[in-house]
Amino acid sequence: MPVEELLSFLQQATAKGSKSTALNPLAWALGILLSALLVAFRLNAPMWALIALGIGSGATLAIFLAAYIYFVFTNPDALRSERFTLSKMAMQQSAKGDDLHGFFAPDDRKATKLLSENDSKLEG
Repeated sequence: MPVEELLSFLQQATAKGSKSTALNPLAWALGILLSALLVAFRLNAPMWALIALGIGSGATLAIFLAAYIYFVFTNPDALRSERFTLSKMAMQQSAKGDDLHGFFAPDDRKATKLLSENDSKLEG
């Protein structure tokens, strides 16, 4: 796989709104370590390098699973995307609006009027 295709894939992943969760850094580390292990195995790297990458991958996987289980029981929202969390907070606060126009407090009459005007422009 050429480098340009890999960079294009990574840019598409971030452009589509892939937002961070509590486990994203560990997932990236695990992916990089497993990829390095496969490449090292394919290139007949020294045994010490294979063992080091294997131990690193195993430790990262163990930490990932432990963190996942910890967040499942203590803070499940940490496992959800940033976008979902922001939408949930807005709904809990009964805010009106969207990601294009922003969120407004429901008692803000001017903001409510602006939202209704924008809605009528979109419909008509």
